[in-house]
Amino acid sequence: LMVAPEEPVLASQTKTITKLDKANVQDLLATLDSRNDMSKMSYFGKVNKQLSRFFLILAVSPAFDSVVYGTIISSSIMLACEMPAPEIPGIIPVEVSTQANWIFTFIFIAEALSKIYAYGLFISKFENYPPYMASSWNRLDFFVLFITILEVTGVARLLGSNTLRV
Repeated sequence: LMVAPEEPVLASQTKTITKLDKANVQDLLATLDSRNDMSKMSYFGKVNKQLSRFFLILAVSPAFDSVVYGTIISSSIMLACEMPAPEIPGIIPVEVSTQANWIFTFIFIAEALSKIYAYGLFISKFENYPPYMASSWNRLDFFVLFITILEVTGVARLLGSNTLRV
């Protein structure tokens, strides 16, 4: 018995969502709409379907990407201006820095949740489209976001260390 070896999947055979490819987004929205008949869905099923549509559109939105990129730049500038200890006076008052960290964290949480809800966390919601954790950059972002949440909420101080700071 001879078994034919599986053909390798070429990179060109796997779709990736690009921000400018509206045909892919329309295809995904059509896939979402065709999965279940709205008239037979429960209230929560209808809400889930609408949320899926919203987060998919948000996740591929160039405007939302611009907000996230602006937040990354602003966050980096704020981090560079902060002093290593709150007792040392810095360029930016500690209160302003703290409020900015909360805002930045909220925006990064919104980005991660929109991508997770749109694509799936470990298992893809769409054929030929990777889930959130399939990307190395997304895994890094998720780890940094987790550490940031620990710092902003004060859990890092309970752990007795300020070394979690990124």
